[in-house]
Amino acid sequence: MQNVKRTKGKHPVRALVFLTHPTVTLIVILVILVYWRVPTRVQIDLVVDQETFMVDTTDTTAILRSINNQVILVKEGKISYPENHEINAVGFTFPERIVVEALDEFRIEKMTRVPDHKEIRFGLKGVAKRISTGSSETLQDHRLTQFHTLKKSQWLVWIGILGWITATILGWYRLYEEMKG
Repeated sequence: MQNVKRTKGKHPVRALVFLTHPTVTLIVILVILVYWRVPTRVQIDLVVDQETFMVDTTDTTAILRSINNQVILVKEGKISYPENHEINAVGFTFPERIVVEALDEFRIEKMTRVPDHKEIRFGLKGVAKRISTGSSETLQDHRLTQFHTLKKSQWLVWIGILGWITATILGWYRLYEEMKG
């Protein structure tokens, strides 16, 4: 075997990879955070048709199970995020349906009967591990993502930005040194 000497020369490709690595890593992390859904604290306001409401209970789980199974007609509804006021509420109307599963700490906040319109208004609040609206073919998931959680943690965002800037500056410096010779 021959002993091959490594010559010190220009390796701009390695320096360019070192320069782009922090940005590519940041983009991959952000894409993962945008699609990673988490259990979400929500407030659900529903208007149901009084004539089809047959649940003789104030148990939140039983009421939502009957709504999910379309035992009762949901005229309209709104999903809002009490801990994230900057996120707009999501509204839906009949014939769309709401699917709420894996509830935690869910409770009925208010229940009002409106005799003039023959409807009942519900205000529900709690944590849902799955909450979707839409037709049976196209349900849209309304849980928040880890990206929403990250945005609320400003010190973590600043640490990430400073780390990215530092790594990018080091990459530019290495590219400069390689090009200089």
